Amino acid sequence: MMDFRNKVAVITGGASGIGLALAQRLGSEGAKLVLGDIEDAALDTAVAALRSQGVEVIGHRTDVADYASVEALEARAVAEFGKVHILCNNAGVSITGPTWQMSLADWRWVWDVNVWGVVHGVKAFLPRMMAHGEPAHVVNTGSLASFNGNGDHAPYCSSKAAVLGLSQSLHSEMKAMMTNVGVHIVCPGMVATKINQSWRNRPAGDTPWSDREFANADFRAFSSEFQGRGLAPEAIADPVGDPRGPLLRLRRPELAALPRSDSGARAQGRKPGGDDVGRRPPARRSASGIVADDGIARGSPFEIETASRPARVCCATMSRRAPSAASCVRSLRSRAASLNALPLIGSGL
Repeated sequence: MMDFRNKVAVITGGASGIGLALAQRLGSEGAKLVLGDIEDAALDTAVAALRSQGVEVIGHRTDVADYASVEALEARAVAEFGKVHILCNNAGVSITGPTWQMSLADWRWVWDVNVWGVVHGVKAFLPRMMAHGEPAHVVNTGSLASFNGNGDHAPYCSSKAAVLGLSQSLHSEMKAMMTNVGVHIVCPGMVATKINQSWRNRPAGDTPWSDREFANADFRAFSSEFQGRGLAPEAIADPVGDPRGPLLRLRRPELAALPRSDSGARAQGRKPGGDDVGRRPPARRSASGIVADDGIARGSPFEIETASRPARVCCATMSRRAPSAASCVRSLRSRAASLNALPLIGSGL
């Protein structure tokens, strides 16, 4: 998919954060957009801003936890534009707290949005995406938490691990059936979004384990300041929306076998070459750091190797100190054999 012009992209959680950044990037490449979001005001604002930039876009209020709502989003997209080429299952929420103290409502809410939202998107959109036969992609938003569980984030981390497993399975199915649909999972670390304020969209009547996230002013201030240290959402959207980037690789098998860099060989005291076939593609500068010509943002890059081909994951660290980077590498390498070459897009710690 080297040309996004007149392709139709549906993005859930599209009114803010990573979803809005994806919309801006894909819209700038000429895609027609359908934004789904649960927040009416934010959705209206996002649609108006994109239209002012010349993007053809519509918004549709969507609760991804409700299958009927996602079905209505799909029907609206098809009615407006005829077909869908790119589905970004991006909507997500989070709550923090001790695993054993979380209420059952906390767990159900996070999983309803983060996991069932992806299931609903795949079930509602994929049949017609496969049927129209044109190049198409499902892009699921995962997280580095898909690989590493963090304390105080059990519902979120477990939900993102589930999204990884779902994406692996779907990718294998689409490849085995030789369909027109590719599958990617985006695995960023901390991003400067409002996910720490997810409570604003909780269902009425839900009982959280604690009211600190919305009632404690000090906690809210610290949480927002901390979340604001993350990468800009554009740093995640840029490689996804690059026509030469990840969406291209599934349509061009000859570009799938990305070479490993020499950095790993040097780190292990080996000479470059030998098993390290090829060289890293030339890099270019972007606002988010260095982006190689395969379209993946790079800060402090590391890679994992699968049995069939390299799956490249990068951590663009926010500072020289990145205490979790080593643990990320260890965890990812320990799971490399199970990744089955699912294309991964990773940025941020």
